Amino acid sequence: MLDKYYFAFVDSDQLSDKQIEEIYHLNLEVYPEFADYYHKNKYYSSVKPQMVLVVYDRGKLIATGKFLWRDIEVGKETFKLFASGLLVRADYQNMGIGSEMFRLYINKTKELGGDLLFGTTKNKTMVKLSKAMGFKELSTRITYKDASSGDVKGIEGQAFGYEFKEGLVNKINSLGNLFIGIGPV
Repeated sequence: MLDKYYFAFVDSDQLSDKQIEEIYHLNLEVYPEFADYYHKNKYYSSVKPQMVLVVYDRGKLIATGKFLWRDIEVGKETFKLFASGLLVRADYQNMGIGSEMFRLYINKTKELGGDLLFGTTKNKTMVKLSKAMGFKELSTRITYKDASSGDVKGIEGQAFGYEFKEGLVNKINSLGNLFIGIGPV
């Protein structure tokens, strides 16, 4: 069923003007509350992702997601954090596309040597999907330096991590705070 869709990671610097415009409009359609980010950055984050996952159905963009990474400090150790996001057009939801995107993110993170795949959500369906895909809830406070204001802020919603380094989620959850750098991601 999913083989009729085209899934691909694209380096963000290699996106065509047409793809950028398609992603921009899909972002506005699915998450209008982030319109300020979209208008300013042409994507739904203040941090430009290194890659974008695009999903097409017969030439029409039906889903997309950011994919970025950076090193973070956890205690006295440095780990490679990958962050992902996804959005799927309403008329294509509940068809396995989000699950496939998660599988692709997990595989790409492993391929690139990541220690943790990170995501946040306020969406109850995404919470269930995250847990079903093997993500563990991050219960510690997650903070970032706001790219616009420079203020340190806390992540809103639930945070999840898919660990590639055993015990990393427990280590993070034992901290009082995890700072993930400039954001929101």
